[in-house]
Amino acid sequence: MTALLFAVAYGENGNGVSAPVFSAEAGFYSEPFYLSISCSEGETVWYTLDCSDPRISDTAICCSGPVYICNNTRDTNIWSAKRNISLYGQFLPNGAVQKGMVIRCICRNKEGECGEEVINTYFVNKNRPYYSAMGVISLVTDGENLFDPDTGIYVIGNSYATWRESDQYEDFGDLGSEKSMQL
Repeated sequence: MTALLFAVAYGENGNGVSAPVFSAEAGFYSEPFYLSISCSEGETVWYTLDCSDPRISDTAICCSGPVYICNNTRDTNIWSAKRNISLYGQFLPNGAVQKGMVIRCICRNKEGECGEEVINTYFVNKNRPYYSAMGVISLVTDGENLFDPDTGIYVIGNSYATWRESDQYEDFGDLGSEKSMQL
Protein backbone atom coordinates (compact mmCIF):
# COMPACT_ATOMS: atom_id res chain seq x y z
CA MET A 1 0.00 0.00 0.00
CA THR A 2 1.31 3.40 -0.95
CA ALA A 3 0.40 6.14 1.49
CA LEU A 4 1.92 9.52 1.98
CA LEU A 5 1.28 10.99 5.41
CA PHE A 6 2.94 13.91 7.02
CA ALA A 7 3.70 14.48 10.66
CA VAL A 8 3.88 18.25 10.70
CA ALA A 9 5.92 20.25 13.16
CA TYR A 10 5.49 24.01 13.03
CA GLY A 11 8.58 26.27 13.22
CA GLU A 12 11.04 26.68 16.03
CA ASN A 13 9.82 28.86 18.85
CA GLY A 14 13.13 29.03 20.71
CA ASN A 15 11.58 28.88 24.18
CA GLY A 16 13.01 25.48 25.06
CA VAL A 17 9.65 23.73 25.27
CA SER A 18 9.83 20.27 23.69
CA ALA A 19 7.80 18.91 20.80
CA PRO A 20 5.48 15.98 21.56
CA VAL A 21 6.77 12.46 20.91
CA PHE A 22 4.26 9.88 19.66
CA SER A 23 4.57 6.16 20.35
CA ALA A 24 3.24 5.31 16.86
CA GLU A 25 3.81 6.95 13.50
CA ALA A 26 0.96 8.39 11.47
CA GLY A 27 -0.49 5.93 8.98
CA PHE A 28 -2.74 2.93 8.41
CA TYR A 29 -3.34 0.36 11.15
CA SER A 30 -5.36 -2.85 11.00
CA GLU A 31 -6.35 -2.81 14.70
CA PRO A 32 -7.22 -0.14 17.29
CA PHE A 33 -4.44 0.71 19.75
CA TYR A 34 -3.45 3.02 22.58
CA LEU A 35 -1.20 5.92 21.59
CA SER A 36 1.20 7.37 24.16
CA ILE A 37 2.32 10.98 23.78
CA SER A 38 5.16 12.35 25.86
CA CYS A 39 7.00 15.61 26.55
CA SER A 40 9.99 16.60 28.64
CA GLU A 41 9.75 16.49 32.41
CA GLY A 42 7.73 19.38 33.86
CA GLU A 43 5.68 19.82 30.68
CA THR A 44 2.13 18.69 29.90
CA VAL A 45 0.72 17.31 26.67
CA TRP A 46 -2.32 19.05 25.19
CA TYR A 47 -4.14 17.67 22.14
CA THR A 48 -7.31 17.92 20.09
CA LEU A 49 -9.22 15.34 18.07
CA ASP A 50 -11.39 17.82 16.12
CA CYS A 51 -8.58 19.42 14.06
CA SER A 52 -8.63 22.60 16.17
CA ASP A 53 -5.42 24.23 17.43
CA PRO A 54 -4.58 22.80 20.89
CA ARG A 55 -2.87 26.07 21.88
CA ILE A 56 -6.13 28.03 21.79
CA SER A 57 -9.02 25.56 21.42
CA ASP A 58 -11.79 25.12 23.98
CA THR A 59 -11.77 21.43 23.05
CA ALA A 60 -8.08 20.87 23.92
CA ILE A 61 -7.53 17.93 26.26
CA CYS A 62 -4.76 17.70 28.83
CA CYS A 63 -3.34 14.24 28.24
CA SER A 64 -3.47 12.11 31.38
CA GLY A 65 -2.87 8.73 29.75
CA PRO A 66 -2.83 6.92 26.43
CA VAL A 67 -5.24 8.02 23.68
CA TYR A 68 -7.42 5.30 22.15
CA ILE A 69 -6.94 5.25 18.37
CA CYS A 70 -9.76 3.44 16.59
CA ASN A 71 -11.90 3.31 13.47
CA ASN A 72 -14.00 6.46 13.79
CA THR A 73 -16.06 6.04 10.63
CA ARG A 74 -19.28 5.82 12.64
CA ASP A 75 -18.63 9.18 14.31
CA THR A 76 -21.01 11.93 13.28
CA ASN A 77 -20.36 13.35 9.82
CA ILE A 78 -19.31 16.94 10.46
CA TRP A 79 -17.26 18.20 7.52
CA SER A 80 -18.96 15.99 4.93
CA ALA A 81 -22.37 17.26 6.12
CA LYS A 82 -21.65 20.92 5.36
CA ARG A 83 -24.16 22.69 3.16
CA ASN A 84 -23.79 25.58 0.75
CA ILE A 85 -20.67 24.24 -0.91
CA SER A 86 -22.16 23.69 -4.37
CA LEU A 87 -24.27 25.64 -6.86
CA TYR A 88 -25.65 22.29 -8.04
CA GLY A 89 -27.58 21.40 -4.89
CA GLN A 90 -26.83 19.50 -1.73
CA PHE A 91 -25.11 16.13 -2.05
CA LEU A 92 -24.93 14.96 1.54
CA PRO A 93 -23.79 11.42 2.32
CA ASN A 94 -26.50 8.93 3.19
CA GLY A 95 -24.40 7.10 5.75
CA ALA A 96 -21.09 6.94 7.52
CA VAL A 97 -18.06 8.49 5.79
CA GLN A 98 -14.56 7.02 6.06
CA LYS A 99 -12.53 9.17 8.44
CA GLY A 100 -9.08 9.32 9.95
CA MET A 101 -8.26 10.31 13.52
CA VAL A 102 -6.31 13.57 13.50
CA ILE A 103 -4.26 14.37 16.61
CA ARG A 104 -3.00 17.95 16.89
CA CYS A 105 -0.65 18.11 19.84
CA ILE A 106 1.66 20.47 21.75
CA CYS A 107 3.71 20.41 24.94
CA ARG A 108 3.19 23.26 27.42
CA ASN A 109 5.50 24.26 30.25
CA LYS A 110 4.47 25.60 33.70
CA GLU A 111 4.67 29.18 32.40
CA GLY A 112 2.09 28.35 29.72
CA GLU A 113 4.57 28.50 26.83
CA CYS A 114 4.00 26.01 24.04
CA GLY A 115 6.48 24.00 22.01
CA GLU A 116 6.19 23.00 18.37
CA GLU A 117 2.87 21.58 17.24
CA VAL A 118 2.92 18.04 15.85
CA ILE A 119 0.01 16.65 13.84
CA ASN A 120 -0.50 12.94 13.08
CA THR A 121 -3.36 11.22 11.26
CA TYR A 122 -4.32 7.59 11.91
CA PHE A 123 -6.53 5.37 9.74
CA VAL A 124 -7.73 2.22 11.52
CA ASN A 125 -9.36 -0.78 9.78
CA LYS A 126 -9.08 0.91 6.41
CA ASN A 127 -6.75 -1.62 4.84
CA ARG A 128 -9.20 -2.89 2.23
CA PRO A 129 -7.77 -3.78 -1.20
CA TYR A 130 -9.24 -0.70 -2.88
CA TYR A 131 -7.05 1.54 -0.71
CA SER A 132 -3.86 -0.12 -2.02
CA ALA A 133 -3.88 1.89 -5.25
CA MET A 134 -4.45 5.23 -3.52
CA GLY A 135 -1.96 7.76 -2.33
CA VAL A 136 -3.11 9.51 0.81
CA ILE A 137 -2.22 12.98 2.01
CA SER A 138 -3.65 14.25 5.27
CA LEU A 139 -3.91 18.04 5.17
CA VAL A 140 -5.06 19.64 8.40
CA THR A 141 -6.45 23.14 8.76
CA ASP A 142 -8.96 24.94 10.92
CA GLY A 143 -12.53 24.43 9.67
CA GLU A 144 -13.06 28.16 9.09
CA ASN A 145 -10.36 28.09 6.40
CA LEU A 146 -12.64 25.77 4.44
CA PHE A 147 -16.19 26.69 5.46
CA ASP A 148 -16.28 30.29 6.72
CA PRO A 149 -18.79 32.18 4.52
CA ASP A 150 -16.37 35.11 4.07
CA THR A 151 -12.94 33.47 3.86
CA GLY A 152 -13.51 29.73 3.33
CA ILE A 153 -12.21 28.18 0.14
CA TYR A 154 -14.76 25.33 -0.01
CA VAL A 155 -18.07 27.21 0.18
CA ILE A 156 -20.18 29.32 -2.15
CA GLY A 157 -19.80 32.13 0.34
CA ASN A 158 -21.10 35.63 0.94
CA SER A 159 -19.17 37.05 -2.04
CA TYR A 160 -21.27 34.92 -4.38
CA ALA A 161 -24.51 36.04 -2.73
CA THR A 162 -23.44 39.69 -2.97
CA TRP A 163 -22.47 39.27 -6.64
CA ARG A 164 -25.73 37.50 -7.44
CA GLU A 165 -27.71 40.45 -6.05
CA SER A 166 -25.56 43.04 -7.88
CA ASP A 167 -25.84 44.63 -11.32
CA GLN A 168 -22.72 42.65 -12.30
CA TYR A 169 -24.51 39.29 -12.00
CA GLU A 170 -24.68 37.35 -15.25
CA ASP A 171 -27.12 34.45 -15.50
CA PHE A 172 -25.45 31.53 -17.25
CA GLY A 173 -28.76 29.79 -17.85
CA ASP A 174 -28.63 26.04 -17.37
CA LEU A 175 -25.15 25.96 -15.80
CA GLY A 176 -26.53 23.90 -12.92
CA SER A 177 -28.70 21.64 -15.04
CA GLU A 178 -28.24 17.90 -15.36
CA LYS A 179 -27.18 18.38 -19.00
CA SER A 180 -24.36 20.84 -18.21
CA MET A 181 -23.15 18.68 -15.31
CA GLN A 182 -22.71 15.73 -17.71
CA LEU A 183 -20.47 17.68 -20.12
